[in-house]
Amino acid sequence: MGYRETNGKRGFLVHDAATLAYLFYPETLLLRRSHLQVETQGTLTRGQTLIDRRHRAKIKVNTWVAMQVDAQGLFASFVEDLNTLVHHVAKG
Repeated sequence: MGYRETNGKRGFLVHDAATLAYLFYPETLLLRRSHLQVETQGTLTRGQTLIDRRHRAKIKVNTWVAMQVDAQGLFASFVEDLNTLVHHVAKG
């Protein structure tokens, strides 16, 4: 699998991993309440996700946004769970 450039960092986007983290390892995420909108009218920005990241009270919050991830903790938990699954399946 090839890599693609994302914000100047080599790597690739793994949206499903973020969903797994939220469902099974929420302690690895720093979540914030926010007001999120998707731009639908812009010529150059159509489909862009917009969130208000200013540090002030949010009156119309409509979602939780993951602002940071403990990547090492998430990876360690995920690998540990996969190892447990593999050993369980191997025992039959």
